[in-house]
Amino acid sequence: VAVTQNFCARAQFLKIWRHARKGRKKMSKKWLESLKLRHPDLAEMALKCNEDDGFEMKSSSSSKKKRKKRRDRSHSKSRSRSNEREKSSKKRNSDRDEGSDRDLTSKRSKRSV
Repeated sequence: VAVTQNFCARAQFLKIWRHARKGRKKMSKKWLESLKLRHPDLAEMALKCNEDDGFEMKSSSSSKKKRKKRRDRSHSKSRSRSNEREKSSKKRNSDRDEGSDRDLTSKRSKRSV
């Protein structure tokens, strides 16, 4: 069981904002929208901080494109892995079938002796 809690004191807001906007881009964008509604004074501080630091919050469209590329790559990898598993399974089955044929042949030859 894991319990997490995110807390940001007003005294540490700018330090935490700088860290969040760099490391958690999507979360910080949503956080900023929430701040505009609930704590406009902090939202103003965040926007001023971004301006002072020359930090530009990028739009989510580029991250959507990246997600789609990753998803496409992931799907193609899983398809190729699935094909590899299917091939190896067929090979194991054919090896097993050949082995059972050999066993029958060797049993028959032993009986005839």
